[in-house]
Amino acid sequence: MDTWMKQLVGHGRDSRGLSALNYSNIQILDVERIENPLLAERYFQCRATMFHKVGQLERTFTRLKDIPYAKQGGILTTKKSGKTLKREMCQMVNEHYLFHGTTVGRIDVIAAQGFDNRLTENAMFGPGVYAAESSTKSDQYAG
Repeated sequence: MDTWMKQLVGHGRDSRGLSALNYSNIQILDVERIENPLLAERYFQCRATMFHKVGQLERTFTRLKDIPYAKQGGILTTKKSGKTLKREMCQMVNEHYLFHGTTVGRIDVIAAQGFDNRLTENAMFGPGVYAAESSTKSDQYAG
């Protein structure tokens, strides 16, 4: 709830039709962690490769908050994360937890096969897997 911003509901090119719903809050019913062990292992291997690249470069990657046009003050989800989640994130490789909004019907497919940018429909900036630091933005895609 700390990332929910009612002033953003219905704003943006990708929120067409949401302002007509006239809602200004959400109710969280449940929070679950869904993890596919095989996909998690592939992710950890990719993260290890990133650590290796950091070592080769002898510097860390540019932090997201330092990229031009990024919001100042850091990534909201990282700032609001509890100690347990912060321990799991590796700042050296610019790792952050973000929200991804999808419909209920796609959750099992994502959990089983992972994200696939080829399945993107009418993406705002082209094919890709989109994530947000605000739950408000991801809610727009939840159906």
